Amino acid sequence: MMNYMKSEFYRTVRNRNLLILVAACTGLLISAVLVLNYFNQVEAQFPYGNTRFALSNVYMDMGLFLAVAVVFTGFVHDSEDKQHTMKHSVAFGIKRSTIFLGRFFSQIIVATLLYFVLVTLFTVVSFMLLPHSNQGELGILIRVSAGSITCLFASIAIAHCFLIVSESEMMAYLKAFSILFIIPDICNLIGHKVDFIKKLTVIFPVNIINSYSPLVTGEGNVTIEIIKSLLIGLIWVIVFLVLGVAKFNKKEVK
Repeated sequence: MMNYMKSEFYRTVRNRNLLILVAACTGLLISAVLVLNYFNQVEAQFPYGNTRFALSNVYMDMGLFLAVAVVFTGFVHDSEDKQHTMKHSVAFGIKRSTIFLGRFFSQIIVATLLYFVLVTLFTVVSFMLLPHSNQGELGILIRVSAGSITCLFASIAIAHCFLIVSESEMMAYLKAFSILFIIPDICNLIGHKVDFIKKLTVIFPVNIINSYSPLVTGEGNVTIEIIKSLLIGLIWVIVFLVLGVAKFNKKEVK
């Protein structure tokens, strides 16, 4: 497993599309701070040019990171159906479970490192160029990031599962986005009328980490909310890893 993970890690960090994605995200994050800094210079009473507003764009939009995680997984998958790297791995006698899990674990390691580096860079630049709000924004960012981590892993697990077992990448993306966003939105709408459905909506990752969730707002017992978020995300990860391995074992690798 470890040797396969090392090879996957090496392949991932050399992925050209992934490097472009990282460069684009870095540019957007720094540009956002520069824009806020510019408006601070030209407008004396600009209300949004501060660290609280800047960092809130991260911790109040964690649902966006679920979508970014799907795109990240797609880039790492890197048109596998055309390159046939899995076929070669199977031909060399590597277990399918090792292939599936090795790829997943290498992805979450890279994703975690990238998230930490990008968010740290954004935070440092924000505190360097913008007035400090001192309203606990850094603590909120750390809390939400810590509580959201397994939900983001769940997004990677869902996308990874469908990309590996589906015959079409387009269908894989559609299934992943349906589970992560479309079905939760439908359940949220129905939940306004049906209490049973409303109670079920709390199991969806996007609802756990959205801007109105207790994890973000800090309502109630924050420690319990973090633990609940981590456990629910972990359950999603386990479910789709087990499902993915089972499906991949039955799939004909072309």
